[in-house]
Amino acid sequence: METGLPVPPLVMIVDDRPENLQVLGSVLMNAGYDVIAAESGKRALHMVAARLPNLILLDVNMPDMDGFETCLQLKKMLRVGEVPIIFLTASTDTADVLKGFAAGGVDYVAKPFNGVELLARIRNHLELQQARRLQQEHAARLESEIRIRQRAETELRKLSSVVDQTDDSIFITNVQGEIQYVNPAFVRLTGYSIEEVFGQTPAILNSGRHDAAYFENMWRMIRSGEIFRDVVANLGKDGRLIYVQKTITPIRDSDGAIISFASIDKDVTEWRCAQERIEFMALHDNLTGLANRVMLMDRLQHAITSALRRASSFALLFIDLDGFKPVNDRLGHDAGDAALKEIARRFVSCVRENDTVARVGGDEFVILLEESGQDSAVADIAGKLLARAGEPFLIGDAECRLGASIGIALYPAHGQDADNLLKNADDAMYQAKYQGKNRFCICAR
Repeated sequence: METGLPVPPLVMIVDDRPENLQVLGSVLMNAGYDVIAAESGKRALHMVAARLPNLILLDVNMPDMDGFETCLQLKKMLRVGEVPIIFLTASTDTADVLKGFAAGGVDYVAKPFNGVELLARIRNHLELQQARRLQQEHAARLESEIRIRQRAETELRKLSSVVDQTDDSIFITNVQGEIQYVNPAFVRLTGYSIEEVFGQTPAILNSGRHDAAYFENMWRMIRSGEIFRDVVANLGKDGRLIYVQKTITPIRDSDGAIISFASIDKDVTEWRCAQERIEFMALHDNLTGLANRVMLMDRLQHAITSALRRASSFALLFIDLDGFKPVNDRLGHDAGDAALKEIARRFVSCVRENDTVARVGGDEFVILLEESGQDSAVADIAGKLLARAGEPFLIGDAECRLGASIGIALYPAHGQDADNLLKNADDAMYQAKYQGKNRFCICAR
């Protein structure tokens, strides 16, 4: 076992099953690690206060205090914050993985584990942890006296080996922000060669996802000696969006002056994209991509607050499709889904970008027109919606034609809270159906 650490690393295992503690302990001790074991999260908290491990293997599913809560509590303790925590779990659910990373974990190992893979992951995280420490401890000694420089060069050769082999992208800039060094992982991740980026600033990776104030704050922090940590969206040479967990550390000389900055970037693109998908699904209809009821209610409450402040009005349209059920029954659910997506596209084309189109039921839609509170303007838009809904379209070889019944409620005339506005718009929609369908009715209250 070669980790670059001066003594055998100490690994803590936290698992409520004695058989798991025994198996894991044997694997680690045979590989040359010192091992301590805790049978619960609470026991682990007591033990690390007395003896700090170099790495923690943490089971997710434990009674009383699960692995996620244990991780959160460990990260709050002095000196434990920088200790790598690897979760052990039989679950591969994306939500659990995201929850583990959010709690402070650095990796996941699935049960049943492969001993060779587990040891390799432990070794990599210990080496990276040590590399980060050595980088700040030794890089600053390059300008000091010959004896210290020679010793630092020896350590830097060890560090260079780790830096060259790590999967994390690393680059170093001078105090002016000009790139002076990149490791092989940087080249693989970004697509840029050292020749292309040497002397350039990290702005070459700017994706446009962060504004100027964001980067001004970043430079202010590191130039004042603080460490900067955040998830940053970069742009690769090929235009690909790359999310990284970035840590920028100021490097000081023997006199304490900052001489360079080291950026370590862990590729978290897959995790971040999964997180964005989850966030999107929480607020959008899975079939049409429109806003769902949760987003609609949030936008509606915002519209009420804004209208109250500005003494303005807005309109809420409740739409139920006419003739949808026969299409769905005759052509099947796939055809029905295709019809709903086409209608959703048409409705979006009838309103402005800052208006909200939501699907709230099977064939029910709600449209929030935030700056259209006049009867005539709302009537014009409702007319466009009826016309677009009634245009024929093909599903396969079958021509389909739908209609729409639209109920309209105006704020504040027909309600001053979200529930009343929705109810009155819904009632007006049923009045439109009662009057013969394929028309709109404004709330009569």
